[in-house]
Amino acid sequence: MSQANCIFCDISSGKSETTLELDTDEFVIFKDIKPASKYHYLIVTKHHYESLKVLDKSHEKLA
Repeated sequence: MSQANCIFCDISSGKSETTLELDTDEFVIFKDIKPASKYHYLIVTKHHYESLKVLDKSHEKLA
């Protein structure tokens, strides 16, 4: 689900030229544009959430 003006939605949906290190059905992993260390990566879900406050037990994935 993509939200207008969300850079992370653009990256996860492939609308950005960002190189993805890993692309799954649920999330993407890519290098940070301004890394704080050599191995600074971001993991972003493919579903847009306005805030972490909206997450609850229903969002847990069974192992």
